[in-house]
Amino acid sequence: MDTLYDVQTVNGRSVYTAQSHHHVLKPWAMIRRQLPTSPNLISFDHHTDSQLPFFRYVYWETKNQVEDYDRDAKLRADEVASICFADDASIEQAIARLHHDEHIQAATLSYILNVAFVFSLDDASGTESVEEAANREGYPYWQRRYAENPDPSQSLSNTYKMPEGRIFHVPHEYDVGCKKDSHDNDCYYDLSCHVLESDYLSQRLSWAQKMANSIRIANIEEPPYILDIDLDFFHTTKALNPDDPSVFYRLIRNSQAVTVAVEAECTQSLWLDSEPPRTDDMLLTLYQHIGVAMRGV
Repeated sequence: MDTLYDVQTVNGRSVYTAQSHHHVLKPWAMIRRQLPTSPNLISFDHHTDSQLPFFRYVYWETKNQVEDYDRDAKLRADEVASICFADDASIEQAIARLHHDEHIQAATLSYILNVAFVFSLDDASGTESVEEAANREGYPYWQRRYAENPDPSQSLSNTYKMPEGRIFHVPHEYDVGCKKDSHDNDCYYDLSCHVLESDYLSQRLSWAQKMANSIRIANIEEPPYILDIDLDFFHTTKALNPDDPSVFYRLIRNSQAVTVAVEAECTQSLWLDSEPPRTDDMLLTLYQHIGVAMRGV
């Protein structure tokens, strides 16, 4: 057993479970070794996990020195360049120097992963499209805020440039069919209950596909990709017990492997129902979903 993660096979699907999310960098590297090209990542997470790799490490290494952005950027780039997916020692050194939210860019920029699509509950707007950026520059917020006519960006088509960190953040609606002009806590609770429902996931995958189309990925559900799940994505009991998990099951079946981050403190602090469950119980429910999904092969 690796000290950074636990691995088990659930009806033929490898599932790697780590207590800290950045520890999944090691199984990602192991999976990369088995493939001719870097896999994509589909990640379900409360947070966007888009921090610069080695940002905190370089900060503490240079804390008593004169501030120098270019120097720090080069130090971070050197740390990324030292990562080799075929070398366990380089992966373990990277993990020791990474902190939470820094692991995805560490993987994309070192070619362990190709590109990541993050389905986050912490970023409603998502990655800005080319058209939205142009509209924002030519149509300032105060004009949009007080204009009688709707914001023209709402009717624009969406094309995207590859983000610098190779991470796309997929926007979310508060719920499929929600008609409120201003969303409130009840909307957020409903959203949290629907994160694995097929109608909701289909909506978000459709948006992610628009992003993928812009970088010539014909189908983001086409293997190889890794399905990555942080338990803090689940805020309610209902979230882990969807009425229709068929789309979620399809993502599991088509994945190269599943990685799971427990992040117990975050998971429990974000829980919305009365009593946070044991993370072991949440994991058991998740493994059961994976087992059922794989039996459907």
